[in-house]
Amino acid sequence: MYDPTYPDDLFPHFKEAFLADSISTLKKLTRLNEKRIDKIKSILETKDLKNMNQLSSFDGIGESTLEKCFRYAMNSDSQNIQMNLF
Repeated sequence: MYDPTYPDDLFPHFKEAFLADSISTLKKLTRLNEKRIDKIKSILETKDLKNMNQLSSFDGIGESTLEKCFRYAMNSDSQNIQMNLF
């Protein structure tokens, strides 16, 4: 059975990197505007999310924004994140 609150392995890395990067860096890496970046940072700081898909439950966070966030999360070179796949 699908549980929309089930944690995924990518989200903690995404959250840590997104909150650590500056707005100017995020604008360049995600191609999101400053307003959207501020909104996502605010959500990540105040809400208890467990996975990337939960971001879509907030107004203004749609498929395109999620796709850009996912690409950002998968780009470990730009974030200096070491993902342990095993």
